[in-house]
Amino acid sequence: MRGGYLKSQQNLVDLADKEIARCERERQWLENEAEFFENKKKPESLKRDMDANEEALYRAETAESTALKKMVSINEEFDAKRKRYLELTEVIAKAAEARARHKVDEAAK
Repeated sequence: MRGGYLKSQQNLVDLADKEIARCERERQWLENEAEFFENKKKPESLKRDMDANEEALYRAETAESTALKKMVSINEEFDAKRKRYLELTEVIAKAAEARARHKVDEAAK
């Protein structure tokens, strides 16, 4: 079960990584374009593209961060449930052992 939850989050991380890489490549291209206008006013379309790229990069980084935090949360939740399960099975085993001893003691009387 844990694996399925983690895999879906890992898929989100992978998609975000690809988008981050795409945004970084696009940003490099946009910065190269902007160099032509170093001493001139940049065209509005270039400014818009740079702003849109920055926003897309921010969204991708946020998505990646959220997915990574969710993976930590999933692991912590499953670890806590496993620990509780092991505690309960230990208590049940001790109770069964005590009942068995009690039956033996009763039979010996």
